[in-house]
Amino acid sequence: MMHSILKLLATSVVFTLSCHAGSFTEASKYLDTDGSLVGYVDFEGDGAEIGAKLNSIYSDAIANVPGMLPIPIDFPTLFDNLGFGSISAMGISSKELEGGLHANRSVVLLNGDPTGLMALYGTKDSPTTSFTAAELAPADATTAISGTVRMDAIRSTVIAVLVQVMGPMGEGMAKTQLTQAIPGTDLTPDEVITGLSGQWDAFWLESYDDNFMPSYKAWLRIANAGSIVERLQPMAANMPITITETKNGLIADLSPLIGSDAIGLFMETNRIDGSLTIYTHEDWGPESDGPRLSSTENYQALAKDLPKEALMYSYSAGYDMSKILAPLKSEPTMAAYLGMGEHAIDLLLGDFLEPAIAAMYFDGDALVTDAYAGYSTKQAVMVIPAAFGGGLTAAMAIPAFNKVREQSQEKAITNNLRQIASAGQQHILETGVSEVGYADLIGENGYIKEITSVNGESYEHIVITENGDTISVSLPDGRVITYDF
Repeated sequence: MMHSILKLLATSVVFTLSCHAGSFTEASKYLDTDGSLVGYVDFEGDGAEIGAKLNSIYSDAIANVPGMLPIPIDFPTLFDNLGFGSISAMGISSKELEGGLHANRSVVLLNGDPTGLMALYGTKDSPTTSFTAAELAPADATTAISGTVRMDAIRSTVIAVLVQVMGPMGEGMAKTQLTQAIPGTDLTPDEVITGLSGQWDAFWLESYDDNFMPSYKAWLRIANAGSIVERLQPMAANMPITITETKNGLIADLSPLIGSDAIGLFMETNRIDGSLTIYTHEDWGPESDGPRLSSTENYQALAKDLPKEALMYSYSAGYDMSKILAPLKSEPTMAAYLGMGEHAIDLLLGDFLEPAIAAMYFDGDALVTDAYAGYSTKQAVMVIPAAFGGGLTAAMAIPAFNKVREQSQEKAITNNLRQIASAGQQHILETGVSEVGYADLIGENGYIKEITSVNGESYEHIVITENGDTISVSLPDGRVITYDF
């Protein structure tokens, strides 16, 4: 029986390749056919066939389900409007290189220019770019992206679907909404979409402290969006925003809207090149001191074989799980889970946490992606069945991990309370007062530095008395941490 099935599968593959040998030959030009994985799928005619079957199912539903609203929709046309009809075939390959590096390539063969959502990152005639974000980003950035983003592709796709479903009324409704001014400005949604279409360069840093609390820094530049923000300026009149005029444009400080001391939000326009820059930290970005991401060893090892020009680039510095797992080793509550968790992480994530880089570009009717990473596409395919077992392991480990995280936070907060109590008692002893508040203990001439929140708690209300007492803080999740002195 098994022999018959294998024979049938082999016959089907040979038949497929013989029927569409031209597209397979075209796709294979961009793939490493001598690698550990080669895959090919031909979609010619599949969209129409699947769409026709969906049409039949939908018609039966309308005929047999009382009260079901009949919407005039044709699924093959819908697939075309969404852009999937422009795909004729896809291919993937993976090949191991020296030093544990893998070349993971993919190709999408198109019927002419991409349409619908497939045109989000550009067409064959779209201008290419270099990896500008990697050249601008500080060396500690964990992710960087440069490329063309066509927001107008989303607009045209939505209009096409509305026309298909509602006819001329759908098109009229969409155009009315797009051409109406945004309240309080003379700017229309249509102009916003056009302004946001162009080159985007972005990078960010994601890090974790000893209490497993994440922190972020981010920077984004959109090539043609500067004038949009300046025209939105009237909306800021009744908002807690500070706008400053500079030599080249405006800087808007939107940090009060975030409500956090750890991260800000700034928008800067440049009237010379028309760009808009959005960033979270004034001291972290293209102008900050130190080497750039493009000069780091990991980046250069991955980027050396990438094309110099492409539609889209992306880079990830990877993640070091040892920094998260190390503190857990000293916690008794994790002892029963840690070994199992480490093996699960190594199996399911392992090489996927290593640095990776990719570039996407057009070559004729082929949309090609070259990617280099510490993992292979073959690993991604093989790890799927193992994910079920790993999911069970994670489900068992997560409660213990959360418990350890809570204990670590409580220790840090208790230590903060101890510092405040000690400083308060010293202040009372030296000055002779009967009590002192937290605000009087910090500052340049204070007894302690201002304490950073561990998990959203505030110390502003704390008062230290001469006879000793219990001080406490409340966490957003309802926990109350106390300290007796």
